[in-house]
Amino acid sequence: DGASFAGALSTVDHGHGQRRPPSQRRFAAGRRNPAPPPFGFETELNRALLMGSLRAPPQLAGGTSLGRGYRPCLASSGVPKSKVLSVSCPMKSYRLSDLSDAEVSGLKARPRIDFTSIFSTVNPIVEDVRVRGDAAVKDYTEKFDKVTLDNAVVRVSDLPDAELDPAVKEAFDVAYDNIYAFHVSQKSPEKTVENMKGVRCKRITRCIGSVGLYVPGGTAVLPSTALMLAVPAQIAGCKTVVLATPPSCDGSICKEVLYCAKKAGVTHILKAGGAQAISAMAWGTASCPKG
Repeated sequence: DGASFAGALSTVDHGHGQRRPPSQRRFAAGRRNPAPPPFGFETELNRALLMGSLRAPPQLAGGTSLGRGYRPCLASSGVPKSKVLSVSCPMKSYRLSDLSDAEVSGLKARPRIDFTSIFSTVNPIVEDVRVRGDAAVKDYTEKFDKVTLDNAVVRVSDLPDAELDPAVKEAFDVAYDNIYAFHVSQKSPEKTVENMKGVRCKRITRCIGSVGLYVPGGTAVLPSTALMLAVPAQIAGCKTVVLATPPSCDGSICKEVLYCAKKAGVTHILKAGGAQAISAMAWGTASCPKG
């Protein structure tokens, strides 16, 4: 019926964006997103049809799934306002003086999750990737993401520069500068202490030689995650930086993530997500350096 999905993406307040209140986070059909906040480039990406592949399709009110293969995009014209759906999350407030100790303890309690079933699912994947390497990564990517890969890992230097809208590129550049300025201040200078005459002790900080970064892509494009993970590695001086992210339906890499990866010094991109990607970076494969 031409109805499409426009979801406002929350941005991380890491010196480059503003966190949007829950009342403004909407899932809507037939409606454009509100104007993005300053440097809220993920919201801008959503408005510009720059959404990634979906592993788990979103659901509308009533539990109606939009179905596999669904792509978020800008609202189509001509959709009646009656089709617009919104989801709000009203905040609950409590007055502690009106509650018993047991009720207060209940409010402060964190949910406990039983990971037993998760481990039983993940452990075989981890072991399979350890044994079969790239072949296992490709098989699981085809199974879970419905994408057949020719090569699971590519060198960033071998990829062409991503072509982005100038406004989007500028937003990434501003975010990069802000994140860089924040993390570069964390660098510790070498420090020498003469704790007794003729005895000097020195504190030296060295980077990890090879690191693995994971950028989710199941329900939205998250290029800011690429920046926030890769920039500290770049500042530290890591020689090998592997970034894992789920591929698009055609096996390509999201161009926004690619732009951020290149800018922040990523050396390899692993086109996979989930446990198989983490396993490949942890164990190392024929094509994926060990993180």
